[in-house]
Amino acid sequence: MMTQYRLFVEESARKMRQLHSYLDQERVSPEVSMATKMQILAIMKERQRLKASEVSHLQLVSTTMQRALRTHVVSRHLGSHVFFGVWSQVDMESLATFCTSCIEDLYFTAGDMCFRENEDGRTMHFMKYGSLTYKPGLMAPESQFPEDDPRLTCNAHSVATEVAMWLQWVHLGTMTSASTTEVFTVKTDAWASAVVRSELSGTPVRDYAFAFFTSMKEPDAMLSDLTYGIDYHG
Repeated sequence: MMTQYRLFVEESARKMRQLHSYLDQERVSPEVSMATKMQILAIMKERQRLKASEVSHLQLVSTTMQRALRTHVVSRHLGSHVFFGVWSQVDMESLATFCTSCIEDLYFTAGDMCFRENEDGRTMHFMKYGSLTYKPGLMAPESQFPEDDPRLTCNAHSVATEVAMWLQWVHLGTMTSASTTEVFTVKTDAWASAVVRSELSGTPVRDYAFAFFTSMKEPDAMLSDLTYGIDYHG
């Protein structure tokens, strides 16, 4: 055990020396060099999370079991949403298709941008792990919020940018990862194709999409990249 720990420490030190040599070679400014090293040290202190693609034994199980496992992992993060939480209990076959074919995994480290102001919005984000911080633009309804307002932070099991799922949308602010973060995003075109083929899911999905679209067209509706202001029960 001590030998393994010593080897780990030596390897970490070697990699840091290599990083220092590279930054020195490229004549990186002291400010940028220090910021780079600090971010690396912060990430190294975090608990490292495994991706499914890194778990070699998962390749040994049947495709049926892989599908069931993927459905279980994704569906746990749908429950907090008023529509997806209910829908996921109704049409199990469509749910499995949604989780395995219509969801994309995104991974961010601290400082990565999830989306930028004025970019076209095309999908909604289900927060799986970590947190994203929103910086509103001048046209965003949150533009007067203080920077530390908790409504500007999206944590695990929350949802962001649902408006981009059902409406033509341009982002009103910039979303940045505050830490190592994992996000599920909906592949809108793939899901639209899957819904058309499902007799059980087609009608409720269309009804919810219409209801959401209609509510966003109300005079008092607050159009935002964030979802805290949406009255899902109104």
